[in-house]
Amino acid sequence: MTTASASTSTPTAAWYLSFHGGAAGSGVNQVYGYDSTGVLVQPAVLASGPSDPVLAELRGMAVTPSGALLVANATEDDSTVLQYGPTDADGIRPIVPPDGILASGTTAGAGLAHPYGLATLPSGDIAVSSQDSQVVTLLTADGQPDPASGGAPWWSSQHPDADLPPGTLVPSSADVPAKDGGLVAPRGILIVASGDAGTDDATLYVADNGAQAVRSYDAVTGEFLGDVLTASRDGLGSPVGLALHDGRLYVTSEGTDDVTSVDLSSGTTHTVVSGKVDHLELDHPSGLAFGADGRLYVASRVAQQVIAYTLDAKGDSTTKAAVFLDRLPDQPEQLLGLLPAGLGGAEPGSDPGAPPGVVDSPPAGADPRTGPSGTSTVAPALAATGLAASGSPTRSDGPLAAVLVLCLLGAGLALLAASRVGRRL
Repeated sequence: MTTASASTSTPTAAWYLSFHGGAAGSGVNQVYGYDSTGVLVQPAVLASGPSDPVLAELRGMAVTPSGALLVANATEDDSTVLQYGPTDADGIRPIVPPDGILASGTTAGAGLAHPYGLATLPSGDIAVSSQDSQVVTLLTADGQPDPASGGAPWWSSQHPDADLPPGTLVPSSADVPAKDGGLVAPRGILIVASGDAGTDDATLYVADNGAQAVRSYDAVTGEFLGDVLTASRDGLGSPVGLALHDGRLYVTSEGTDDVTSVDLSSGTTHTVVSGKVDHLELDHPSGLAFGADGRLYVASRVAQQVIAYTLDAKGDSTTKAAVFLDRLPDQPEQLLGLLPAGLGGAEPGSDPGAPPGVVDSPPAGADPRTGPSGTSTVAPALAATGLAASGSPTRSDGPLAAVLVLCLLGAGLALLAASRVGRRL
């Protein structure tokens, strides 16, 4: 096997992954960066020095148009939306001055309480779902609730007597009945722009874990547009994560351990992942995202894995599954893909003593690009794609190659014999 020399610069991460975490010293309270083969290239994406925000229970992530990374710091004692700048030479994202805090429960109001999902609007505003307040809050690019008091226009007109927290884009079912669009237990959120030139029109989708539905709203006015997926009609079981791909909305359900899709144009639904696929099975799935290679990546919380699914041509069912990340140090929460579609991606790398696709996290203080003996982990990962560390093709078909060589040799000897016979004649 070809061994690559250790690089002097930090490889670029293709994926960010947040973990369940907990109080100080409990779980992983950090975002990890992985390359497209599943190699851990950055075990501390977020700056965590003495003057940086204290990290705990990180959840949703989003990248703003300016390239800043937003992270939901979900601890109940310090509910904040954090913001970090571009990565430095070591692959670490420093805070955006002065303190890295875009908004907190103190500055944004009671609506920001135990934040979970993050999504950016075409206008540059930011939507945040919160588990404890059960609302979706709209923040301006500088972290102020919008509107500064009360809720979005549609809710104010439909429910004028409701006392809504500042910046409420979607209210709680405590203020507006769930049948009218009030949220019971919001988790992941997704913004889908209309695509119309010169407009900020968009639709907000919310995975309402408690209402057993994926609900839709006008992302500007807040108007409730109806449920696109429900438990009774589509078999949802406590939805958590949302992802969009080729006009389809994909949803993880932690109660039924599956992934469902709905075509946003036709309304057609499919159960994309269910039960065991290639001996792999989801266990309380949470975040999901499509990779640059076109595969669907799903975080399986209780199993502490990320599984990569190859879908059929229509994206309606699964044809193959492989472990992308295994033996994670904590329950994975949310995935954020960083590479644009079409760049491809390798199958997960593995070591000889581990199940296929397993790439262990390095011990503390170790170079995440090298294995226990100091050998590079990049080479075996590349070997899975048919490329050596240099980018040149490698051969893993030894017996077949030998047969081909013998056939060619035999053909050459036959031609040589025929030419000699011809000269005799």
